[in-house]
Amino acid sequence: MYFGILHFVSIFVFVVIFALIEVLLFYKYDNKKTILTFSLLNFLVNVILCFSVIMMIDEKSKIVTLKNVKTTRIYRTESLQFQADLYNEGSMQVNKCTISFRLINLAPKKVSGDIFDFGRDFEMFKIDKSNPNLIKHEKTFIVNLLPQYTKRIVFNIKFPPHFDNYKTITKVKCK
Repeated sequence: MYFGILHFVSIFVFVVIFALIEVLLFYKYDNKKTILTFSLLNFLVNVILCFSVIMMIDEKSKIVTLKNVKTTRIYRTESLQFQADLYNEGSMQVNKCTISFRLINLAPKKVSGDIFDFGRDFEMFKIDKSNPNLIKHEKTFIVNLLPQYTKRIVFNIKFPPHFDNYKTITKVKCK
């Protein structure tokens, strides 16, 4: 995770809040057990809030979109080539991106009339997992992408031979 100025400011603010609450605890209470209990509670709440704020800053300031997405089927190697441009729209540098890529078969096998043959016990309800109609891939790239810059990525995945017509869904998540 790349820390920017906003991350350090939020950590500093939560350290100051922690210190102020600790000072108030020492002035307000005389019992050591009470001070220790509230100090531990203060620490846990501040750590959880600080982590949440840092994650929110990361999510809002590291925005990456895919542009010029293109998938090409290569028949010679029975693979699918995925090409796209990663564009950093955010205000901070992005170090690592994970692209989740779903390949969906739009023409699955038709069901035959054997489904109504009740002499075959429960064989008709068994799912054929050897030819799935949805295939998921995840690729991770180290991009070191500065704000307002673009980087080209290309990768190949194995194309299932039983797919006739397909659709792709891509999502990108960066840190």
